[in-house]
Amino acid sequence: MARTLARAETPDAIQPQGWLIVCDSGASRVRRHSSNLAGLFPAWPGPFIGANLREILGPQVTHSLRNALSRFASPAPPALLTGLLLPGCAGAYDLAVHAIEDETVIEIEPAAPENDRSLLDRLRAFIARLAQAGDLDKTLQAAARLCFAMLQYDRVAVLRLDALGRATLVAEQKAGDLDSWSGSAGPPAIFSEETRAKWLACRLRLLIDADSPPAAILGAPEAGALDLTLAFLRAPSPDERAVLRQSGAAAALAIAIVVDGLLWGLVFCAHRTPRHPAMELRAAAELFGEFLSLRLQVLSPQRTAQKRAARPAAALDGLRVMIVEDQALIAMDLEASLTETGVTVASVCTSCAEALMALESVEIDAAILDYHLHGETSLAVAEALEKRAIPFIFVTGESLSGQGDDPKPLTRLAGRALARKPYEMGRIMAALGEALADPE
Repeated sequence: MARTLARAETPDAIQPQGWLIVCDSGASRVRRHSSNLAGLFPAWPGPFIGANLREILGPQVTHSLRNALSRFASPAPPALLTGLLLPGCAGAYDLAVHAIEDETVIEIEPAAPENDRSLLDRLRAFIARLAQAGDLDKTLQAAARLCFAMLQYDRVAVLRLDALGRATLVAEQKAGDLDSWSGSAGPPAIFSEETRAKWLACRLRLLIDADSPPAAILGAPEAGALDLTLAFLRAPSPDERAVLRQSGAAAALAIAIVVDGLLWGLVFCAHRTPRHPAMELRAAAELFGEFLSLRLQVLSPQRTAQKRAARPAAALDGLRVMIVEDQALIAMDLEASLTETGVTVASVCTSCAEALMALESVEIDAAILDYHLHGETSLAVAEALEKRAIPFIFVTGESLSGQGDDPKPLTRLAGRALARKPYEMGRIMAALGEALADPE
């Protein structure tokens, strides 16, 4: 019988394969810490509570994590710092840091023996393969296969969750000696409403060893409960341990699939022996999950109907288009969606400089310009396109005119059509058609 993954979590505890320090909002004084912290810093002379974080981690590491905190709003996914050296500690360490309410949560893990320099290239290749998979079923099968290759777990199962949290297997890749979950063997879990809410918040859940006893969080007696929702090392609940055992697994990594703001399902990776993937590998898995979510959003029945309605007239079929978009995942998703409508994407650029260089060597019929890029606008590209008499459209989620939401000053300046974010293929194709029909 399937078990329900309920709320009975181990309170204020982490998995013992790492260490945790909780400070004030300024990352200055230690308020709490995991009970195993003395094992990482055996030479520390006194209690950790009340100590200056700078004296424990060193000035350079403390400065780096404060800078990382300043780049993220609160609450937000942890910022990652990899390959750091800590005072009196052998080897390198990875840190994840995030703010929650008035506290700073710092997680410390041993760094991988050697950084995988090919990881980013492999991730890019995997995302490209996922974008080319085609329909929904092929995309889900490709996701299972690619995660199996990237993460090296014994089993990767893509699970669809219904409104009650019941899991249905929709794709699977596994070691040859394991039975498939497509039969009576599984999937084993029914996820509670609270657990599903946590997936929406943290997007990636890591369970390193179901049998390892958790390390308690030590703090002042009057300290309230610690919110570990966003912590990678949050200790598993008794029910999570039971689900792992029922699955024949000692370790798991799960990636949330979120479509239109709702939890669509999970990429659930299970392993028969304890497994602690490096922080950088988990970051890559999280990015892969974000792109998979975007693809499923595009391939959902409602979006598929929109794309069919937006399918271009014969004049647009085969149109060669340049995309200028500074968000890589959004650009990849737009490229895949345009390709499915019959448009050819000739170039994808993330900056003005890159786009201007591409214009010298790539032949295009039209361009889609994200107006607001990192630290600049795409006006320089628009001017270059005007000189070449190449139609283009602007796409943005913000005002272009500086005077409310009226985009007329900019469209009058550029003489081109405009579409609003978020990207919807109906709007994109209509704006492209308008630009091609009346380029002036």
